[in-house]
Parts: sequence; C-alpha cells; structure tokens
Amino acid sequence: MIRRLCVLFCLLSPALMAAPLNVVASIRPLQLIADSLVEGLGETTALIPAGSSPHHFALKPSQLKLIQNADLVLWVGPSLEPFLDRPLSSRKTLQLRWIEHEAGEHKDEAHSHAGHDHAGEDPHVWLDPDAAMGYAQRLKTMLLDLRPHDSVVIEANFQRFKEALAQADAENRDNLTPLQAVGFVVFHDAFNRLVSHYGLNQVAYLTLEPGLPPGARKTAEIRRLLSSGEARCIFIEPQFEAALINRLIADLPVTSVTLDPLASDLDSALGYPGFLRHLGEAIRQCLGENNINPK
Repeated sequence: MIRRLCVLFCLLSPALMAAPLNVVASIRPLQLIADSLVEGLGETTALIPAGSSPHHFALKPSQLKLIQNADLVLWVGPSLEPFLDRPLSSRKTLQLRWIEHEAGEHKDEAHSHAGHDHAGEDPHVWLDPDAAMGYAQRLKTMLLDLRPHDSVVIEANFQRFKEALAQADAENRDNLTPLQAVGFVVFHDAFNRLVSHYGLNQVAYLTLEPGLPPGARKTAEIRRLLSSGEARCIFIEPQFEAALINRLIADLPVTSVTLDPLASDLDSALGYPGFLRHLGEAIRQCLGENNINPK
C-alpha cells in the first residue's frame, strides 16, 4: 500500500508541487496575450500601470522586484522599453521581443539582445494581429519549455487564443474594409502596423514622439487636412493630454475618438482578441460617423 502511494505521489508530484507560473509583461497588451496562454497555470502582471506610457517610464524598486521574481518577462525591446534593457541583460532565456526581418515577417527572439541595432525600428508591433499571433506561438514554446508536464493545458489555451484572434480579426476586416478611403489623423506615430494590416487611410500624425509637442508648421498642416476634408477624423490617446487636439478641432466639423494602443481600461476578461475588437470599433465609430466620400 505504501509503495503504491509512493508511486502515485511520484507520478503526480511534478504537477502538484510546481509553483504557479509568474509571468510579468511590460505593457498590458502583452499581458493580455499571456493571460490566455497562462490560464489555469499561474498569473500575469503588467509593469506599466494604466494611464502611463512606456515612452516615458522609470522602474520603481517594487517593479524591479517583480522582474527578479518572475519566471518569464515579456517585453517588446529597447526601442520601446529602454528602462528594461539593463534589468533584463542577465535574463537571456526570459526575454521576448520582436524584431523585423527584411521579408516583412515579425518575429521574436528569446535570447540576449546585446549588439542589435534598434535605430528606426517601429516598436508598436503588438498592434499587428499577425505579429501578435506569432508572438503567442513563440510564447507557447517558452511555456512548454518551462512546464512540459502542463503541455495539454498550454496547447488547449493556445488553440482557444488562436481561434478567438482569427474571429476578431475577421470581424474587424468586415467592419473596416468599407471605410478604407476615409482619411484620418492620429495623435502620435504608433498605428502604422494596424493601419497597414487593415488597409486604412492614415494621412498624418500630430507628433512623432509623444513627449514633444508639434511645431507651428505641423499644427498648421493638420488644420489644413482637417478643414479641407482630407482627414475626417482625429484620434486621441488617454495617456496624453487631449487639450491640444481639442483646441485644434474646436471650430471644425471633425470627429475625435479615443484610440488606446495600451488597452488601459479594457476588461481583462476580453483578452487580446477583445482589445483588437475595441480598436476596430473605435476606428469604425470615428470613420463611420462621416460620409465615406472624401474630397
């Protein structure tokens, strides 16, 4: 009897004794992807709180402790989160970032980033549904390496995520394809990947870097685009002050809608597919309220 109990315990002990996975993500969209794949196996945490931007962020001691205690840290890379470059330099197997190859594929690497040149790299990769899918695939591989005895759960979680993402992407295409001709302006240059994925008509951005206000020439050009009808809508972001945009469009018949690239107020239960739907709905609302016959 004792021998049987010992054998049974030895067979079950890896699953029973394994501590819950502790996954830390730099930004909330990456956390939403991780939530889906880690479901039932542990918990996830986002380093950057809602309402904050990774463009201007400094780690607190408590956040450094989160990184040190994590089984896996998810981030985009030094081009977006330079504050993580040094803290993650010794965690070679726990980094996950995207790089862009000449063929246009979005891939990530789970190793040291030392020696890579990130100049000119668009870091807002999570806004591309195809890149998010590739990211989830590679995250699955890392999780399987960490928890091979949980492979059934990880595979099932991944398949659910894959199907949900495909459905959300298809719904966005159905809703946004009729609006591809309508011009719009975004607050900062963050949405190129999303715009390209759905074939949208972004005609300008207000600022390249969120911390730098646009100059007089740039502001005048945006006013011209909006007043002429070349752009029928302008998007604002909750992480940044909207007063400038409100003044810019105060006397113009232009729609403004919040387009949040960081999913700050999104219900976690909706996951990344819900985040993608939320972006699609914001775009549809902003563009669809205008005539679809730009000048």
